[in-house]
Amino acid sequence: MDSNWSIHPGNKEVTVTRTLSGSGSGTLKAFVNGTQVASKTINACGISGPTLICNNGTPYSFSVTNVPAGFTWDKSSNLSISGSGSSVTVSTTSIMYGHPGEAGWVSIKSSAGVELVRREIWIGAPDAYLSGPTWVPTNYPAYYQVYSTNLSAPTNWWWSVYGSGGYYMTGQDSYREITFYNEGSYDVYITVAGGCGSSNSYYYDYIYVSNYSPSGISTYPNPVSNILTVEIDDQNTQRQSGASDPNYDIRLYDSMGNPVRQTTTKSNSVQFNVSNLPNGIYYLHVYDGINEKPDVTQIVVQH
Repeated sequence: MDSNWSIHPGNKEVTVTRTLSGSGSGTLKAFVNGTQVASKTINACGISGPTLICNNGTPYSFSVTNVPAGFTWDKSSNLSISGSGSSVTVSTTSIMYGHPGEAGWVSIKSSAGVELVRREIWIGAPDAYLSGPTWVPTNYPAYYQVYSTNLSAPTNWWWSVYGSGGYYMTGQDSYREITFYNEGSYDVYITVAGGCGSSNSYYYDYIYVSNYSPSGISTYPNPVSNILTVEIDDQNTQRQSGASDPNYDIRLYDSMGNPVRQTTTKSNSVQFNVSNLPNGIYYLHVYDGINEKPDVTQIVVQH
């Protein structure tokens, strides 16, 4: 069979599983000593319907294809289903305005109670979280990115910054460059909106702006083209965490939040080879094994 299916071998019987969501068909072939002796076409059941529904009580239509006799619908606890058979309507069980949405799902089960297919759904306004440095020097651009669940589909973003020197609006986009001109502490707020309304603001608290890193972590060169060196002031870090022998977990993420480099060490100096990484903005996370939040430093890779 093709890569959309998996086969669990047995003796005279095999178990076939659909590995991708949605409907589709595949052909199961049996061979003896390299010669095909039989084949059978298998049709996967599938659920059609929206992947985004609003939490305003509106019913949405869902339907199913290629289902066996005796099937039943199932759903997450935040949804209700009306009707039966191959077509039903689905709506939310509660109405909440100004709150981030949440994940839900509908599925089809066989008469034996085995789940055959599931459709993931996002309910209500988009969710969001921010990624970016928690320490930046003055007069140097810092880059912040908003991430959301794929199904929540935000279409608008509103940014604002509070802190030393006043209040700043930074425009609408999922990605912002912010330059802090005064030393001090700042909070970055983001509100996101999509097809089902807008959420309350999310905030990224306590961004420390100074020409000296309060964590005692330094990185150089920055921008970097080849070898990035990370040095940790053991005494300064130990005073903050209370650890007598910190064990550092050091990770480098790209702008999409994907890890590209990682190491654990008790040493106060490590190096990452970034020569084969694409140009762009990266984020270095340093965990000391004591504090819940890492120290985050923005890294620019530029060849």
